[in-house]
Amino acid sequence: MDKYNISIIIPHFNCPDLLDNLLTSIPQREDIQIIVVDDKSTDKIDKYNKLKEKYNYVEFYSNDRKKGPGTCRNIGIEKAIGKWIIFADSDDIFLNNAFEIIENNINCDEDIIYFNPTSKKTDGSDSNRTTEFSNFVKNYYENTSNKSELDLRYRFTTPWSRMIRSSIIGDIGFDELMNSEDVMFSVRTAYKATKIKANKDSIYCVIDHPSSNTAQGDDFSTIERTQVLINRYKYLKNHLSRKDFALLDLAALGRIMITVRNPGASKETKRKVIKMFLDAHMRIFPRRIFTVKFWKDRFR
Repeated sequence: MDKYNISIIIPHFNCPDLLDNLLTSIPQREDIQIIVVDDKSTDKIDKYNKLKEKYNYVEFYSNDRKKGPGTCRNIGIEKAIGKWIIFADSDDIFLNNAFEIIENNINCDEDIIYFNPTSKKTDGSDSNRTTEFSNFVKNYYENTSNKSELDLRYRFTTPWSRMIRSSIIGDIGFDELMNSEDVMFSVRTAYKATKIKANKDSIYCVIDHPSSNTAQGDDFSTIERTQVLINRYKYLKNHLSRKDFALLDLAALGRIMITVRNPGASKETKRKVIKMFLDAHMRIFPRRIFTVKFWKDRFR
């Protein structure tokens, strides 16, 4: 076989037990390349090494020092030779019928296929962590429009629960950051994709851990996440038509509210975040909050 159909790229740090669960959910097949890139783990090294023996068909690589999941995924992209790239986080799992669904989409014409993501808490109960992304997929699938396509392309900013044709990635890489490193990769690949598809099926389950990296975080995390949002805003403003950019309705209010309520952020950082948005000339209030429909939906 000259080329794998699928390359699955997985960054890992200090969670071999959870990585074991993820790898168990991926079938061992000749057409699937599995790549794990360790971010210089400092804990449970013996367990991690045992996984290398258990899953001897998996390609294991490592950073020379801790650099974050973005760097790990970039290493994975360099090693990937599959027709399609799929990203997974080491603490999540694929669903039972995921690879039957994936196989049914391998020969499609689209450049990116978005699947309906699901999420569970560690106790097995439902989580709302992927609700927003799920809605983007469902809205586009059920009512394909310019607005729903823009939302799916540029608001679905996580790398998982999608298939990306490897040929469109090219030199697009993940930001080598500790936070929100996946946003600009998602935006750039979505912009480059000629055709996209929304699939109502689910292939992936995000496990909502209390200590998840998506927590609000400290001052450093807050500033880094804010800068990424500004970068996305500027990129799309420069690349989309004025009509499409206005329709996307990006604004800073949500991030400002999260920052203000974040107990881990200092007052100085909260002031700095607002100043960053103002200096970037980023719209603060989304246009939609000034419509009757917005308030009707909110109090329905």
